[in-house]
Amino acid sequence: MPKSSAAEALLSLFTRPDRAASIAGDLMEEAHRRGPFWFWCNVAGTAISLLWHSLATAPIRSVALVLAALLLKLVVDIAIIRVGPHALGLHADRISGVGAMIAWRSALVPFLLGLFVARLARGREIAACTALVVALQINSCGYLAFYGSTGHAVPVSWFCISIFFNLISAVPLLGGAALVRRRALRLPA
Repeated sequence: MPKSSAAEALLSLFTRPDRAASIAGDLMEEAHRRGPFWFWCNVAGTAISLLWHSLATAPIRSVALVLAALLLKLVVDIAIIRVGPHALGLHADRISGVGAMIAWRSALVPFLLGLFVARLARGREIAACTALVVALQINSCGYLAFYGSTGHAVPVSWFCISIFFNLISAVPLLGGAALVRRRALRLPA
């Protein structure tokens, strides 16, 4: 049978821990009849529903947070491209320098961005960062589509690479948000 503690941990990212325990317990009762696949599908569906509810209850704040985070990411990306290699003593012609820049842009910056957005989005940490992940995908694909509409040839592989790197950077971004959420749950309200 499925473990309710893992389901509680997942659901507590989107709601209060006592409510997550109650939801997981209700699903566990039904899982004895329906099986583990049904259980995990319903845990995922409930998490998505809680995520949507969190965004829908404060849409203006969610949009403002996403726009602020996109602006911050743009500033940081420009700084990394323009200043970063020189400040770190890296040269773009060296493979190690390029690798370090990719690591900065794909791992460290998203993690710090997740921490920043989550701290501003108290109680809606994961929802705000998930909205940011979606906005980054739309932004990236929109940029490539705009570039293509100016008469330049944009290979489909560019879209695939862009989506792939944005999905990879979503992991540390959501990891930063989950870290803030877990710390917030441990502190007294």
